[in-house]
Amino acid sequence: MKIAKQTATKILTILLIVFGGLTLLGGSIFTIAMAAAGWDFTVMNTVDYKRETYTETGVCTTVLLNFNTADIKVYFDESTTQVRVEYAEKYTKHGEKLTQTIITERYDALKIIQARTKLLYMESSFKADDDVLVYLPINRAYLLEIETNTGDIFLNGNAHISNLKLTTNTGEVFINNNITATEKANIQTGTGEICIRGSLTAPTVELKANTGDIWLRNLSGETLYATTNTGDVRNYANGLLDFTSLQFKVGTGDVDLRLIGNFTDYCVNVKTTTGDVFLAGYPDESKPKKLTIRTSTGDIRGVYVEK
Repeated sequence: MKIAKQTATKILTILLIVFGGLTLLGGSIFTIAMAAAGWDFTVMNTVDYKRETYTETGVCTTVLLNFNTADIKVYFDESTTQVRVEYAEKYTKHGEKLTQTIITERYDALKIIQARTKLLYMESSFKADDDVLVYLPINRAYLLEIETNTGDIFLNGNAHISNLKLTTNTGEVFINNNITATEKANIQTGTGEICIRGSLTAPTVELKANTGDIWLRNLSGETLYATTNTGDVRNYANGLLDFTSLQFKVGTGDVDLRLIGNFTDYCVNVKTTTGDVFLAGYPDESKPKKLTIRTSTGDIRGVYVEK
């Protein structure tokens, strides 16, 4: 028995030495190779990107975009006179195309959809150049609909549009400036956050996240619906809400919001499962026109008025 244990110990020691030697050898080869490449990790890419640009041929007021993994950045630009979309097609190192982008422009509607044509077993990409850049003239009332699976969506610049719909699965949505929609604004995410860093105005605003937080600065309109499963619904610092009706439904997250105007102007409905609820408003002691707060195990930390 003692001999068997000694043999096993020797074998284990040899294996550890061999493993350590191979690890050092691999690390040395990697260091030498990366040093020779100037520590440019893009040499490890198994895919290449080719940038493409599409410019409208007519005057488009409906823009529909659907990309799978790319971040989509929209710029409402005073200097832009035509709708322009810059995107990337993905290729293997051998030149085989991995994505296919279909562009349709008919009457006043532009529709761009990118689909994956092939998946690689081993795919790596450092500093991927696959962002979608969208430049829109600001003097048009757009119907803007954007969808992506894992990418983020950014709206940059001030604009008046007719209808807004933004959808992403694991990505996040950022509204960085001031957007006014004359009809409706609908924003949905799965695990990502919704971050309205500027302002959003629309008669109806619908915000829905699964596990992500919903962050609000200045929002106004007639009705606001905000729903999240495990995330929070919160104001940024100095953020205010101005709606006739507010409807919040949260699972395990908290609701922490500040309203503007008289509480008597509001119909407020808040429902949480285990989350806490906190509301603050201006400028008197009266309660909202209609106030309903329901929570199973969460705390109602106070509905009061700030002076």
